[in-house]
Amino acid sequence: MVASFREMFILFSLVGVLVLATISFGVTFQEENDVTNTILEDQRINNTFIRLGGNLSDFESETQSQREVYESEIPERGLASLIIFSLVPIIQKFTAMIVGIFNILIIIPSEILGIPGVVMGTLEAIFLVSFIILGWRVLRVGS
Repeated sequence: MVASFREMFILFSLVGVLVLATISFGVTFQEENDVTNTILEDQRINNTFIRLGGNLSDFESETQSQREVYESEIPERGLASLIIFSLVPIIQKFTAMIVGIFNILIIIPSEILGIPGVVMGTLEAIFLVSFIILGWRVLRVGS
């Protein structure tokens, strides 16, 4: 069964909402039960959020500078130069967005739950192979 982009987007959104709801439940549960060391005070989580915020702000400033360069630059003639110079920044941006989503959905919950690196590495390998197979199937069969 081939899933459309809309269905995949909805599934990823639901997973993201579920992860955020789980984190919110943990924070609320700890606040209501007067836990001494809450999730919000954990250094690993705070450092992860600080790094994520820094990455997002760097991504925003880099995107703005790329936009300014794109708007001010006069394109050269030739099909190959147009394709190469336009695809590389787009691929870099999508890669940064994928890494950001990966950090939000995988890294932060693993830090919160304290899952060992070996288990997370195994799950990441399974997800990576699944996405490669899914991508190949979409390319082979079509959307």
